Amino acid sequence: ESSRNMQQMTDAFMKMQAELETIKQRAEKAERQAEEKDKQNERKMRHLQSRLEQEQQRREKLELRMQEGATNWHHSMLSKLKKKKQPRMEEQQRNELNKLKKML
Repeated sequence: ESSRNMQQMTDAFMKMQAELETIKQRAEKAERQAEEKDKQNERKMRHLQSRLEQEQQRREKLELRMQEGATNWHHSMLSKLKKKKQPRMEEQQRNELNKLKKML
């Protein structure tokens, strides 16, 4: 009976060792998968960060172009208004002015 108890204890010990090994392997596999997932997430994050920076640069360029366009439009309107405000010379006055210029 002592031998049988010893065999049962040995079998139980071996079974526990096998279970422990299985648990270790699962833990290692889970750790590798977690590390791979971290690497994938890091790559995605870098990619998204790069895209964000590109979009910000595009937005800044577009805003600058819009400001320049608005400024150009504003100057254009001011120029048109100034031209309208200038009194127009009559045909005769222009002819006289041209004659005077020719004399000089």
